[in-house]
Amino acid sequence: MNIGSEIAEYAVHTELSDIPTDVADIAKRCFMDWLGVTLAGARSELGPVVTDYLSGCGNEGPATLLGSGHMYDMLNAAFGNGVYSHALDFDDYHMTTVLHTTAPTLPAILAAAEHSGSSGKDILTAVVLALDATLRLGKGVKRVHYDRGWHITSTIGRFGAVVGVSRLMGLSADAVINAIGIAATSAGGLRNVFGTMSKPFHAGKAAMDGLMACLLARSGMDSASDIFDGRHGYFDLYTEAPDHEAITTGLGKEFLLSEISYKTYPAPL
Repeated sequence: MNIGSEIAEYAVHTELSDIPTDVADIAKRCFMDWLGVTLAGARSELGPVVTDYLSGCGNEGPATLLGSGHMYDMLNAAFGNGVYSHALDFDDYHMTTVLHTTAPTLPAILAAAEHSGSSGKDILTAVVLALDATLRLGKGVKRVHYDRGWHITSTIGRFGAVVGVSRLMGLSADAVINAIGIAATSAGGLRNVFGTMSKPFHAGKAAMDGLMACLLARSGMDSASDIFDGRHGYFDLYTEAPDHEAITTGLGKEFLLSEISYKTYPAPL
């Protein structure tokens, strides 16, 4: 079994018509929840940190940095919105894996959608696929991944960003496999920084890395085709005895978005 290949085929071939209405409705709710926490995060103490950083980049572009009134290139907009969305630790999450699902994925999707002028239906499809893939891979690496000290929102969320963005870009399955490999080899995020501004940095970096991986793959950069399962691959280093069935069972037919929870008050996980 090649998990990267399975995920790539899922990203390319799953259509909006395959997605039940109740699942699509959850994705819409995730979007609205994300929008609220991101706008609030823009007004947090991280707001001026991000805008000061981006002011030095000088890269205006087609993508909105929420709450700022400014447009940036796709990568920087995805980064900034990702940081904002996790700034208050108020964003949606998955209890079993301790994984925040939307913060590392939707900023990348939104930036790519603004660049390409994607339709609402295309965005909705990308969001569902991104969240479902994130949850499946989070279950696949199991709790040992988090217990080792990895911030799973960063280390796994980036793959959801790849799935969502690759769908909007219309990448081939081979290109998606390469994008997954590029995102995997740049994965990081340590729980040691919890309680500092570097925790929400992880969500922004995951969104940025997932988007960058798709852009590089589209331009022709290749990567390992067995990045999850191969020797010295992701599973070898980041987990023990990965649960392949949790990732692939029902892939493209059953969707896990109903497992996402919403916070009624901000609290770190």
